[in-house]
Amino acid sequence: MKSPLSLNQRSDEELVNYFQNHQSKEVLAILFQRHQNFIYQTCLRYLHDQAASEDALMDIFVQLDQKLSRYQIKEFKSWLFFVSRNHCYKICRNKQHLQPIDGMQEMIADHSGTDYDPESPTPIQLHKAINRLKEQQRTCIELFFFQGYSYAEIAEQVKIDIKRVKSHIQNGKLRLRKLITAA
Repeated sequence: MKSPLSLNQRSDEELVNYFQNHQSKEVLAILFQRHQNFIYQTCLRYLHDQAASEDALMDIFVQLDQKLSRYQIKEFKSWLFFVSRNHCYKICRNKQHLQPIDGMQEMIADHSGTDYDPESPTPIQLHKAINRLKEQQRTCIELFFFQGYSYAEIAEQVKIDIKRVKSHIQNGKLRLRKLITAA
């Protein structure tokens, strides 16, 4: 993976691994070039402002090298979505302007087979509700929805059976719905 051409031909996950081992700014540039439109569109979806979305895109790119060094990333694009979305939530919280968390709503609906409550909770409501979950439910929910881990990967990381992982996620989702609707 020495020449720029060979780096361009690598998958995102291979590039992340290469970056984590070599701290190559060239790899960051390739990842940014591949995903800048995706990041911008994600930011625009949450911020509803072109200038703020462009600023967020640049902020995310500037922080990318630090974040890539700190985390073990299995699926880069999913991870990047959550990094972008969470950055936008931070901007919204700082402005005291909260946006609906429709991304989480869609993910819960996709994985549960049922529609989620049409009144989307704010990021702060969701964060508070997640913090009120039992520890293993919270861990499984965060790893599955926010970090994109599979059931098997979560089971291995948390050191519990896959059936218990599924149970914690299912029960956690039900408890989240109750906590959010009760708020």
